[in-house]
Amino acid sequence: MKIRSLASALMLTLLPGLALADPVGTWKISGTNLEDNAPYEGTITIERVGGVYRAEWDIDGKKLHGIGLGGKMVGSNFTVGPASADDNVISLGYTQEDVTGMGIYLQMPDGTWQGVWTAGDSEKSNPESWTKAE
Repeated sequence: MKIRSLASALMLTLLPGLALADPVGTWKISGTNLEDNAPYEGTITIERVGGVYRAEWDIDGKKLHGIGLGGKMVGSNFTVGPASADDNVISLGYTQEDVTGMGIYLQMPDGTWQGVWTAGDSEKSNPESWTKAE
């Protein structure tokens, strides 16, 4: 009986986190620019196409397009591979005019995504966070 109760409690703890996984959808984003650390806001829309992610950022009316791969962090194990609905890590590359950039994002327990990004010949990275758009 104790084992069944423990198993039930464990499932109730783990299942909500699993249900949150999947970066597909439209997200509100906020971050800071590399050049001057000025804040920015916008949206990112992510779709899964086969084994990859396609992303479109809209920041101040400027559209950026990218492609990415998914990953899973489970305990101390990390795997990367084709995009799937249970991904809780996503890595995205993008282009903006003649500049190439990349970011990596990890899903937090509350369902938001936190990450860092960089671009061009910058020698630093800056944070960016995503919350589900309504």
